[in-house]
Order: sequence, then C-alpha cells, then structure tokens
Amino acid sequence: MLQRFISVFFLFCSLSGFNVQAIDIPQNLQQWTGWTQYQQGFRQCPSLNGALSGDKNSHLCAWPGVLTLDVEETQAQFLQDWTLLDESRLPLPGSVSLWPQHVRVNGNPVAVMEENSAPYVLLPKGAYRVTGDFVWKKRPESLIIPSQVALLDVRVNQKPLPFVTRDRNLLWLGYVSQNQVQEKDFLKVRVNRLIKDGHPMLMTVAIDLDVSGRAREQKLTHFSLDNYQLMNVDGDLNSRLDNQGDLWMQLKPGNHRVNLVFKIHDFPESLAFVESGDDWPLQEIWIYQNNERLRSTQIEGVAAIDSDQGFVTEWKALPHFVLNRNDQFTIKERSRGMTHGSDALSLSREMWLSFDDEKYSFFDEIKGSKSENWRVNTQLNYVLTQLSNHHEPRLITYDNQHRTGAEIRTPNIDIEASGEVSRENMQQATGWDIPFANSSISLNIPPGRKVFNIHGADYSSGDWVSQWTLIDLFFVLVTIALVFRFFGWISSLFAFFTLLLGYHEASMPIFLWFNLVVAFVLSWTVQTGKISKILNLYKWVSVALLIVTLLPFLANQIRYTLYPQLERNQSLNYPSYPLGSPDLVLADAVQSPSEEYKTKSYSQHLKPQAEKRIVITGSRVKRVDVDTSYEAGAVIQAGKGKPKWMWQQVSYGWNGPVSGDESVRVTVLSSLMVKVLRIALIVFSLLWLISLCQKVLGGGKISSFLEQKLPPTDSSDPDKKSSVSLKSSHLFSMLIVVALLAGGMLQQPLNATEYPNQVLLQELQNRLYPSPDCEPDCVSLSQASLKVNGLDLTLSLDYQSAADKAGLLPQSQDWHISSILLNQKTVHAVWQNPQGQWLQLPKGLSKVVIQARLKDKSELTVQFLEHPKLFQQSIQGWEVSGLNQNHLVGDSLQLTRVAKFSHSAANSDMAQANEKPIAKEQSILELFSVKRSLSFGTQWRLETRVSRLAPRIGSVTAKIPLLDFEQPLEMTENIKEGQMMVVIAADSQSVSWHSSIQGKAEFELHALQNKSLIESWDMVVYPNWNIQLSGVPLVRPETVDADDIWVYQYYPRKGESLQLRLTKPPAVQGASLAITEVQQKYSLSKRKTTQDLVIHYKATRAESLVLNLGEAQLKSLRQDSQLINLAQDGNSITLNLKPGEHQL
Repeated sequence: MLQRFISVFFLFCSLSGFNVQAIDIPQNLQQWTGWTQYQQGFRQCPSLNGALSGDKNSHLCAWPGVLTLDVEETQAQFLQDWTLLDESRLPLPGSVSLWPQHVRVNGNPVAVMEENSAPYVLLPKGAYRVTGDFVWKKRPESLIIPSQVALLDVRVNQKPLPFVTRDRNLLWLGYVSQNQVQEKDFLKVRVNRLIKDGHPMLMTVAIDLDVSGRAREQKLTHFSLDNYQLMNVDGDLNSRLDNQGDLWMQLKPGNHRVNLVFKIHDFPESLAFVESGDDWPLQEIWIYQNNERLRSTQIEGVAAIDSDQGFVTEWKALPHFVLNRNDQFTIKERSRGMTHGSDALSLSREMWLSFDDEKYSFFDEIKGSKSENWRVNTQLNYVLTQLSNHHEPRLITYDNQHRTGAEIRTPNIDIEASGEVSRENMQQATGWDIPFANSSISLNIPPGRKVFNIHGADYSSGDWVSQWTLIDLFFVLVTIALVFRFFGWISSLFAFFTLLLGYHEASMPIFLWFNLVVAFVLSWTVQTGKISKILNLYKWVSVALLIVTLLPFLANQIRYTLYPQLERNQSLNYPSYPLGSPDLVLADAVQSPSEEYKTKSYSQHLKPQAEKRIVITGSRVKRVDVDTSYEAGAVIQAGKGKPKWMWQQVSYGWNGPVSGDESVRVTVLSSLMVKVLRIALIVFSLLWLISLCQKVLGGGKISSFLEQKLPPTDSSDPDKKSSVSLKSSHLFSMLIVVALLAGGMLQQPLNATEYPNQVLLQELQNRLYPSPDCEPDCVSLSQASLKVNGLDLTLSLDYQSAADKAGLLPQSQDWHISSILLNQKTVHAVWQNPQGQWLQLPKGLSKVVIQARLKDKSELTVQFLEHPKLFQQSIQGWEVSGLNQNHLVGDSLQLTRVAKFSHSAANSDMAQANEKPIAKEQSILELFSVKRSLSFGTQWRLETRVSRLAPRIGSVTAKIPLLDFEQPLEMTENIKEGQMMVVIAADSQSVSWHSSIQGKAEFELHALQNKSLIESWDMVVYPNWNIQLSGVPLVRPETVDADDIWVYQYYPRKGESLQLRLTKPPAVQGASLAITEVQQKYSLSKRKTTQDLVIHYKATRAESLVLNLGEAQLKSLRQDSQLINLAQDGNSITLNLKPGEHQL
C-alpha cells in the first residue's frame, strides 16, 4: 500500500506541471555556461589567419575605416568610421602634445582617455563615426596616428595627398602650399547636388556663383547626356545646355543661384563626379533623399559631413556627403519594394464544446493591420460558417487546398468569424493559416465536464493543473505529514486523495480539515490540567464545524453528480432574460442604433447595384466605392447563433507571436469520469473523517479491518515496534523532501551542488566556442590577377576561406588605394599590424578587387604576404619580374617602367575636338508618366493616364503603346498601329482614357522600353477574385486609411514584366438565415397558457420563415417593434424576413 501511495504521489507531482527539457549541456553544467562565457565576447570576432582562436590578441574586434584628415595652417579635422564587434578601446590620432579636441562619436561628445601617452575612447559593440579636431598655432610636420589604421585620406590646405609618407604610426604632413594670385575676372562656384530616389530618379544641381569683373558668357562644365536628361532650368542667370552636354552661362557681377533638374536614366549602381572646368569646384556636396517605399538603399564610397556645410536650406534635413572629383557615389540597393510583411493581427476567440462532446464552435474577432496575403484561410480541419469584415459579410470560399476562407482587401482588419471543428481535430493553436501577434481564447464546456490540462499555450487559467501553486502543494504536504505522523499512513492516504480531488472544489472546507487535525493533535498531546479541557472542547467544536460545513459540501457533490446542470461557476456573469409583461419584452427588443447601422450595412451590401466607375487617385480608394456585391446567385453565409450558456470556462492564449501550425492540446474529462471522481471525493472525505475520529476515540472497525489485511507485526516487542515506526517516519520524511525538491524544480532552475573542476569548465568553454578544424591556416589565395594601365592598377584576388577569418592583403608603399571591393561590395574597414594589412573574409569563396593609383617612379614593389597559387597579369608600360609561368617566385612582385607617358594622345584629342561641329543649345526633351490602373470586379476595366513631366509648359504629344488585352472605349480615333496618339494641351497636365479588358485567366504586363516614358501599374481586385502575382516587387501605397481598400502598386524598370493569374474560388455552401437567440416566457392559468416568444435572427438576403404554432392562437406579431398584420394559416404562419439583424 505504501508503494502505491508513493507512486500516486509522484504521479500527482508530475501532473502538476513538472517538466525537464532536453538540453545538449549536462544539467549540472548548464548554470556554468554564463561563468565560462564571461568576457569571452571577443570569440565572436574573426581571428587572424595563421593564429589559433581563443587568444584575445588573435581576434580582431575593432575594424577601422578610412582615416580622413583635413589639415590647415591653424587647425585640422579628422573623421573615421569604426566597426566594433565587441567592446574595445578605439585609438585616436594625436598624442599628449597634440591632444584631439571636440571628439564626438556618432555626433555625441565622448570622454577621451589616455594610455601610454596615446588617446583612446572605450566603446561597446556597434558601428561608430568618430570626429574631432586639432588646434595649433603652427602646423606640425608630422602627426601620430594609430598603427591599426591602414587606409588614409589626407588633405593639406584642401589639397589631397594621395601618396603620404608614413613611418609606422608617424604621418608626415609636408610643407604648406602658397595661395595663388587672383585674376581680374573672378568666379567662385559652389555646387550642391540632390539625388532624389524615385521613379524616375532625379538629380537637382544647385549652383551658387560669386561673380566679379566684366559680364561675359562662359562655359562652366560638361554633363554626360548618356546618363542624364535635362528636365528644367531655373535661376537668375541665362543658362543653356547644348547638345554636346556643355553648360553655358551669361555671367554678371554679383551672387547668383541656378538650379538644373535632370532625370537619371535607369537606376545606376553608382554616380561619378566627373564634371570639370576651369572654375568648376574640385569638391562638391551631394545630398541624397531616399525613398523607402520603393526600395531600401545605402550610400557607400563617400564620406558624410555636417548638413550645415550645404547652402540649400531646403535640403538641411537630408544626409550630406562630400565628393572629390572622380569619386564614385555608390547607391547600394539592399532591398526593393515590400521585402517583408507588416501584418500585426490579434485574435480574440470564444469557444463552446457541444453537449455531445463531438465538436467545438468558435467565434473569433481578428483585428489589426495587413499588407500581404490578401486571403485569410483556416486550417484544413476547421470550417468557417460566417465571416464579416468591418461589419460587412464576406463570401466564404474554398482555396486550392479545400480550406475555407475569404478574400480581404482592407489594410485595417476588423473580422468577425465563426466556424466549427471536430474535437479530435482541434489541435492547432488558432486554427487559422495566418500568424498572430497575440491571441486569447476562452473555452466554455457543458455541465458535468472538467478541463484537466491545456498544453502548448503561453498561459492558461481555469484548468485543473494550472490551479495548483507552490503554496497549495506545501499546504497539502504539511497536512498529509501531520496526519501521517500522528494518525498513521491509512488516514494520511485518505487525506491525500481527499485533498487531491477536492482542494479546488467550491466550498471545500480545506482549512477546517487542517484545523481539525491540529485540534486532535493538541488534545492528544496535552491530556492533563485545565488546558486539556480547553483543548478537548476546542477539538469537539472543530469536529462540529467541519461536519456542519462538510455535509452541505458533500450534499452538493451528490447533487452535481446526479444533476450536473446545477453546478455553475460563480465567477462568471450569466445572461439574464427579461421577465414581466409582453410590453416589457418588446420594449427591450427594440432595435438599437448599432443594430440599425448593421441593418443598413447589410441592406446596402445586398442591394443590386450597377458597378460604378473606379477613379484611382494616388493610392486612396474608398471601400464604399469599390467593395460592391458579389455576382447574382452568390449566397453569403449567415452562420449560426452564438451560444450564451456558461457553466465552466477556461482561458488560455499566447502573449507573443503564434503561427497557425503551432499545436495546443486541451484535455477535457468526460461527464462519466467527473462523476467517478466526485463519488471518490465523497467516499474519501467520509473515510478520512471517520478514521480521524476513530483514531482519537481509540480505534475502530476501519483500522481493525485494514490491520487484518496487512502483514502482522510483533506489537509486543516495543523495540521492534518503535523501529518500524522510526523507519516509516524516516521513509515518509525522505518522501516529503523529494517532493519538495520536485516542487521547487517546477519554478526554479537546477542549482549546481558543487563547483566543477577547471578541466570540466575548460571543456565546456571549448564546446561553447569550438575552433575551426582548419586552424591555424584557414585562408588560401587561389588566384591573383593584376592589370596595370599607366598609373592605374587593378588587382583581383580570389580567396578561399574555410571559416570566418581575417586574411592578409597585398601591400605596397608605392600605391594609393582608391577602393577595395569584397564580393562587389565596397569595403572601408581594413586593420593593420606589423605583419600587414588584414581584411575580414567570410567563410567560402571571396572576390577581392583592389583599385589603386601608382606613384610616378621608375620601380615599384608589391608584396604578397599571402602567396597566390596562380598569378595572371595584363600590364602595359611596365616590365614585370618575380613571375615564373604564372607563379609568383617569392613574396613580392617588381614593376619597372619601360617608357614615360607622352601627351600625344591628349594633343590628338584636342585636335579632334577642334574639328567637332558647333555645339547647339539643347531643348528640354519630352518626358511623360504613364499610369495604368486595372480593376478586376464583375467587369474588368483599365484606365490609362498620361501626365507630363517635362517640359512644364507648351503643348506636347506622345505615342503610348496599347496593351495586348486592352480594348479602348474612348479616343478610338487616335489609335494608330497599336498606339494611342496623345496630345496634352498647353494648359493641361494630363490626359486619360478608359478601356475594357478582354477576359482571360492569365495576363502579363511588360515595362516600356522608351526612356521618355515612365510607367507604373495600379490594380484593384474585388474580393470575389483571387489573384496571384509574380515578377516586379510590390510597393506599399503612399497612404493607407481605415476606409481604404488595398491597391496593388508596381513601378517596373526597363525590361521587367509582371505575371497575373486570376481565379474565382468556389463558394462554401451555407445558409443565409441564422436564428441567433430565442427567448420564451410562459404565463400559466387554470384554463389557458399565454406564451411570449422573441426571436432574434440574422439574414444575408430576403428570406421566408415558417413558424408552426401548433394548437396555439396568434394574438400579435411585431417585427422590430412594428405591428404586422398577418393572418394565421392553420397551425402555421409564413413571415417575410428582411436582410440584416432583426427581432420578431
């Protein structure tokens, strides 16, 4: 019996939620992971190739970018980008004698510390831009810079120093240049450029001119017409751009401003600052305005500056960059269109288990925002019976997997849906094939059942398992321990089952049980003196209180066993139905304003209407304008009535995101099982009470009967008897300790019982941070390709890395690196130490391209610290040594100049330029925007709108190709050879025409190839169609309102296409009438019975309802409080129901 008790006890502990998760690390070491990870963040940083990982000095966590120094006679400014992969000390240029001032990190002041006479700042993991300056009375000849910095960009008095003299950490600045003498005619030009991302991309060149001297016409610069198309010129100086691309201005003394607006052809990856002229600045400020709606971009290859340095006030809020001539303004496209969905939906569900325990009925409210997957589907075993969005019913259809759902087109979701699922198939968390940000579910079960456990949810309440707390367990164990110690194990067994089964039952006298046990123990212990009499009285009062409380409780348990409907959860609010005269019932049944609104919505929705013409303005399309009814014959499902009964209710849900395929298991005890448990509770409660009383009174039949069934013990031997009692006491004490430990494990993690040794901790650390098997040499240079043309060098390197490592780059004192590309991406972070310059390489194959400018000297040397397996070269004007049959003999390559460059080619070009035809002024070419708006509903329509972009004045004409499936309904006389001849008058900005779309299931839209036509596509899809789109990325509309319908927007590029496939999902069969509530009231008399009947119904269309009255006589009939004159036909009446929600 004791073994059974132990088994049951541990079963009880396991049912209370005890759970141990399987982990890779042994449990006794799991809590030591934080200890072994302390100050080990550097292990996430790449390590030097050739060195073993694990040594902090072998890991590179601070990666410096280009150090930009702008040195002048009295001051200097520096700027540098750093990437820190772990907390690191970031060294700064300067020393104790030349201490950096006004140091800022990402624009914020920071404290500068000193170590070994060198300045540094301590920063956590992240990306930083560090700026600062130096102040001196006389410019020094040298400046100390961090030895880790590999790339430099130095300017002295605004003149770049491409080849600097550097001795480790000492940078030589050289001598100061003298100012040039001013000429009589003075012209100072400053240029700001705005690159505006969009469709198309635009470039606005703002030119600020300070002019003195005589009035004159002067050529300022040259623009490449292959890359740009002029759209507009404005300013206070006469300006022209000729057909060669030369910009001419008529200058006059004063300060002037001229703006030129260009269209940038296509979407280039980079723009070059190549414009030049005698007075054109060597440095420009470029401003970039991104368009996150169309694409996500990042600017690379140029340095950002303070926006106050720009002179255009309207552009101050945009990022500014400084470019020197021939710099590349790289626009890196990270993503395009809607790269990820921003659905944020919440689910609130009410469920009812049917009385036959066969199925669940659910009623859901789904709210939030949606931007993709415009069909909402349930899981395969869930069947929708009704769905509405914004109180407007939706037609439920099947998808290609035979799942029920509906087409939704509003970005803001307000869905009310109902459906059914069988009990054995109710396994998914939500039953919907859409993710939710949070979900809450309440479940109502019929009387006589109990929810034992809910597994898989973040939280639950109301089920048997979740009701147990540590305090409950402690109280039960203490009570059982007292009973076992003083009354024996038989009474403790009765106590265990009584408390286990009835602890959470309503009106269970838990504390009176405990009080009775304490009273018995005290009266048993103290048996002399006056106190014994008081305790004896206290004992019998406790018995009386328990009996008075326990008997009604047991009586209720018997009632609930026989009639489960009598049990109700007192914490629930039950619906109350109106009682009294029929007038009161009808008065309460008058339709409320909200119901009138719903009725109006249903009526408007179901009223036959002709489809209105849709005019799409921007991205705003009102739901009332386009969300018209379904085709004739489509029956919108009304669903079923929502139950209002509540006996037992449990709730569960998820605080965070939950997907549709996650599982949940609800264990509901059947009515038979609940009856058995109630009977067991009654029996064990009585047995416990009797055993306690009999034990105090000196034994009884129960104790005698059980002792006869157990193995006999020699009670005459007091030593043996005490030994048995002692062993039982020790056994039970051990059991209590084990149970308490198990209970503690429910809430608290396991604690280490002893300190593991250093070898074990080191092994744990090695497993947490495994070293690559390839160490120490994980990087190899499979091929190098060198191209030299004059002084321009391009070196391509093919690295192969078996792990994330830092690899050595070739280096030379005779070149100035202009750019480094890693897998076609510009790299700014290069680290340097005495071994060489290091580049972070990802695992796999990496293509590194170094572009550099060579010194104009007779001999050059390039060192290859990582030996290439194969070397290829294409060199002009130099003699190569150090190669043998495409293999590098040593670790360096020597280049020897064979001939000096001549200027003959340049002279030849000038001669050819003199023979060019006279340049003419370029007129502003025509540029149009073509917007095609497609609408797919009961009829398929197309609107094409052509708007002028340039020129802004005058009459313009355009030829717009028609679509293959387009049939114009207007302006048919302007169609020639499949093109619409469009004329936009001088006082107009656009023109449009409407067309019908020839019906077919699949379409394909192709972007126009004409550079003068900028095309975009908009689509509105009615909810009775399902559309599949592929090709051009979808773009989020500019504005989304709660009353808008979703508009598909696309901005195609040259040569792109969009595929469309439209299908009409089959409708789910369902009734259009639902009786949502019935209220009955009977008034009994000796001869007749009067019955008042109130019926609430919901209909999606006009319906007829036949009521069978039996032998009754109809006295009055009202619909929505209005009296209806309707004669009774025999035993029945036929009612004409109205669409919407109403009362009879």
